[in-house]
Amino acid sequence: HNADIVGLVEVEGEGAARQIIEFLPEGWTLIFAKGRDTITGQDVAILSRLSVIPDTVTNDFPKAAFGRANNIRPSKGLGVGLRTASGESVYVVAAHLASKRGSSNDDKRAAQAASIAALLQQESSAYDHTIVLGDLNDEQGSETLKQLINSGLYVIADAESYSYIHNNDKQLIDHILVTEKLTENAVFSDFYLGPVSDHRGVKAVLPSLQP
Repeated sequence: HNADIVGLVEVEGEGAARQIIEFLPEGWTLIFAKGRDTITGQDVAILSRLSVIPDTVTNDFPKAAFGRANNIRPSKGLGVGLRTASGESVYVVAAHLASKRGSSNDDKRAAQAASIAALLQQESSAYDHTIVLGDLNDEQGSETLKQLINSGLYVIADAESYSYIHNNDKQLIDHILVTEKLTENAVFSDFYLGPVSDHRGVKAVLPSLQP
C-alpha cells in the first residue's frame, strides 16, 4: 500500500514488531514503548518512513473519567511526533481501546478516548497535523468517537467501510481520525489482511500531508 505511517495493534511485544522491520526495505523506523496491559501483555507499535522527532515517544496518557469509569487511560496506546521530508510535523497516536465484552467497558472506552484527547490537548498545538488511528472498538456515533471528535478530529470513512464482522453485522471499529486540513481530498478504504488478523485493515490516503 506504499504507506508512510503504519499502526499495529495487539502486538506480542517489541520482538514481534522488530520481526516486521526485517521484511521492510531500509528507511523504516519502529516506534515502541511497552504498554500496561497486564491481562494480555500485548502492545501497540508504529512503523514509519517519516523522521521521528527526538524525545516525543510516550505512552504516558493523562487519566480521564467518563460515566462510571474514573482514573482511566489506554493500557495500549502510543504517541509520537513525526516530521516529513518537506518539514511538516504530525503528531500520531496509535491505540487499542477496551473490548466490547461487557457493558461496563462502554464507559471505559469513552474514558480512554477522553484520555487520548487530553494528551492531544497537551501536545498537538506544536504540530501541523494530528492523526489518531487504531482499534477503538466502537462505531461512529459512539461516545468513544465523540470524545475524539470533540477534541477537533474528523473521522474519514465512507458508509460502506467495515473492519470487523460480528454476528454477520459489518462494523467499522478500526478508525483513522485526522485534523481538518488532512481531510482535504482524503480517501479511506479497508482491505483484507488474510490470516494475519480477524479484522480488516484500514488505510487513508492524505494528499494534504506532504511527504
